Amino acid sequence: MGVQSTGSQSELLERCRRAAARTGGIRLRGALAWDEVLPWLAGAAVVIVPSLKETFGLVALEAMSVGTPVVAYRIGNLPALIAPASHGDHLLVDHDDGPAALHKAAQTLLEDDILHAATTQTVYRRAAAFQPRRIADLFPEAVS
Repeated sequence: MGVQSTGSQSELLERCRRAAARTGGIRLRGALAWDEVLPWLAGAAVVIVPSLKETFGLVALEAMSVGTPVVAYRIGNLPALIAPASHGDHLLVDHDDGPAALHKAAQTLLEDDILHAATTQTVYRRAAAFQPRRIADLFPEAVS
């Protein structure tokens, strides 16, 4: 393990590695280069964002921008970002219900081909509302 610094997630990463080693079917991979992130997210059937604190939800938005549904806790800005795209909040779970609830929501989505296809389309359209060009166009209105 590398050198830890203040704010480092090294301890959390090490705990994840140990948990993955005890669990079959889980493979952790190293860091991605920036140009690999969107193709990697696009290759996923669903992205689980297990954040306990979230200000905006950039990972969720990046996944949605390539049509990948996101399952997350109902915290921070994630409900405002995700729920309108899902036509309900079947992608959001209460934090108190824990990781098992995230897994169940993802599994439910993956087991229903029609729901998954509809959600894929709606999250892609929802993410379009946050394209840089659109935000730039709205900025003058916001500051005037």
